[in-house]
Amino acid sequence: MENEKSVDEFRNWLEQWDLSERTINIYCFMIDLFKKEVKEINQINCNKFIKKHNNFYTRAALIKYLEFIGKDIKLRRVSIRKKDKLGLPNLMRLYEIIQKIKKYNIETYYVYNILYETGARIHEVLLLKIKDIDFDNNKIKFITKGNKERTVVISDKLSKELKKYLIEKKGLLSGEKCFFTKTKGFHNSYVRFRKVLYKLVRMRVLTDEEARLLKRTHNFRRAKINWLLDILDDNILLVKDWIGHEKLNTTQIYLDEKQKTKRIEEVNKKIKEIYNKGVKIGN
Repeated sequence: MENEKSVDEFRNWLEQWDLSERTINIYCFMIDLFKKEVKEINQINCNKFIKKHNNFYTRAALIKYLEFIGKDIKLRRVSIRKKDKLGLPNLMRLYEIIQKIKKYNIETYYVYNILYETGARIHEVLLLKIKDIDFDNNKIKFITKGNKERTVVISDKLSKELKKYLIEKKGLLSGEKCFFTKTKGFHNSYVRFRKVLYKLVRMRVLTDEEARLLKRTHNFRRAKINWLLDILDDNILLVKDWIGHEKLNTTQIYLDEKQKTKRIEEVNKKIKEIYNKGVKIGN
């Protein structure tokens, strides 16, 4: 039977394609979930699974898996809900929100603190190995897109807190073990990580808006880039190299967004001044 082919066999088959390790991990996670939930592979069950787990990777993983087992099934399109527009994230605002988490879930608190200080991507943080943290020099080494290395300085405070947490939690300060991930691949940890936010909302520790800001972990990267552009006088070359962008055009997008926001703020300030003077619009 097609469903008897293991996820490991699927992983070995995927490795012949030009896919990143992260993409392969995501596909294997989705197919492992698919095999647990779907007993018979047919169009109805496949499309039900896509509808239940409505994201781009679900459909993409199934397309590859069906090709792997030799099944020709027409899959439904993925309908992605439009994101709420919360505006340009503010780094200090994000910092204030994550302080609320500390006494409720220390691991999630440290994940967000690393995002806050380094501007890393969430999968880069969740896949951090213990050996990647240099406690003596307060540095973290990330494996980024294309298996490139990126080393970032962290504060002495965070370094000491992570060191203390690691000794108390795992009793070691080096090794191949992942710092946060508890299971094979990072997605189980990511799901667990997201559930913490929903729990904190139910406990009224976080508001819905605060949870939405944290749920979009890329907000930390955006906010860090905007902050760097401010302190480096919009020097996108320095920001590009520090944040790890391959192309300058990518960093330029952030600069354009920042400048656009400033221009809108200037216009709003001018309009507010006119309103405060009691001048009718059009005069």
